[in-house]
Amino acid sequence: MNPSAHDIRFLVETCRRNDMAAAEAHHFISKAWGPTATTLQTVHRLYREFASGSRDSFEDKDRSGRPCSSNHAEITALIRELLEEDPHATIEDLMECTGASYGMIQRILTQELQLKWITAKWVPHFLTAEQKANRVREATAILKFIRFNRRTLAKRLVIIDEKWIYHRTVGTKSSNKIWARPDSDQPRVVKRIQHEKKSMVTVAISFDGKACTDILPFGETVNAHYYQQFLRKVVHNFSLHADPLLPCDMVLLHDNARPHTTTSVQSWLEKKASRC
Repeated sequence: MNPSAHDIRFLVETCRRNDMAAAEAHHFISKAWGPTATTLQTVHRLYREFASGSRDSFEDKDRSGRPCSSNHAEITALIRELLEEDPHATIEDLMECTGASYGMIQRILTQELQLKWITAKWVPHFLTAEQKANRVREATAILKFIRFNRRTLAKRLVIIDEKWIYHRTVGTKSSNKIWARPDSDQPRVVKRIQHEKKSMVTVAISFDGKACTDILPFGETVNAHYYQQFLRKVVHNFSLHADPLLPCDMVLLHDNARPHTTTSVQSWLEKKASRC
């Protein structure tokens, strides 16, 4: 014996009048009649309807007489319109706006509109076509170098990079999710926000566990002088290890930021490498 929709509404309203939370009422009904008796979303909806007075009976609401397909088409059109205005809208938001059930909206989104719930991709900044092409060329050169030096590279490679640590709480990924088609590009969100409080950490690390870090003093900027001083620190620290790594053996991997590519930094690196 399964409870009818009339019985479920009666049970939900009974739980509500006994000051039970919607989740507690759902657990109470599911425990007695099984997990398929009703859904938590339905319990929440009935709680809202009984509390607001929009429902004053346990019977089915009067139908307009229009075919279900017509009503379904209207809901589908409304959902499409709502998502065009706000692609971040959740199924719960669409339930509030359309009055449709959770399952119905989910079927419309995934089966009829062919949408999927994806998270925006974090990127440091947007790149031009020329910058992208240059990155491809540089990456290809790096891969070629790796193929020719694969036997010794693991012990020689030193990666250096800077990272801004923001003094703020970062939002969850769910706040950046949108409904999009499977063949659409993944949305992107620029990480950096100008003038935020932040500290820069510079890190040098090797595959065998050698590491060196430095925090940029407040009020200073990363320039050729600062970067050269950091490189001196890296060379000194790595030479003190039980398995020292000398400048002439290092394969230094860093980006093409201006402090890294200045003449003074390049000259200092060449001199260090030639002294071994």
